[in-house]
Amino acid sequence: MGEWRVSHGEAASLVPRDASYFAKPALSPPRPTGGGFSNGDEITREQAATALERPALWVGPEIGGLSLGTIRLDQVHTDWTDGRKTEGRMLELDYEGKAAPSLTIGEAASVTASYQLGFNDGGDPPAPEGSMVLTGERSFRGSGGTTWTGNLLFGGMYVQLQGTSRELVLEAARALRPLPAP
Repeated sequence: MGEWRVSHGEAASLVPRDASYFAKPALSPPRPTGGGFSNGDEITREQAATALERPALWVGPEIGGLSLGTIRLDQVHTDWTDGRKTEGRMLELDYEGKAAPSLTIGEAASVTASYQLGFNDGGDPPAPEGSMVLTGERSFRGSGGTTWTGNLLFGGMYVQLQGTSRELVLEAARALRPLPAP
């Protein structure tokens, strides 16, 4: 049959009953709910070039007066709403100088590892390739300075740039390129 609906004093009308109004909604795709990582081993540039499912990225041996210091390969895991637990790998490249400036590049080729970088966590979607989400966050407890974070997609890689200045993070985003394989 139908049902009567009255809206704000207007005349009532008969609306046909539609079973789809009462159907159970489709489930959303599984989402990450948690995870973690183990501090990985320090590796060489040659090992880093092929450590992920896609070619690793870097900004060169130096940028903004900073030199490439350590490269770490971390093993990560992600727990999902459907009960699965998946594993992946993530690279971290640290650029340092004699003074306070620093830059860390975190990168992942898989959704599993991208979650550890703040991607695919149910928040805002990543910026489209060629763009970057850039945020600044003041340090806690009077340590001064602001940490700038840029999240972007580059050649199918999830990339997070963290630096001590906005300009350094922007410079790094423009300088990203594949790490040469041995």
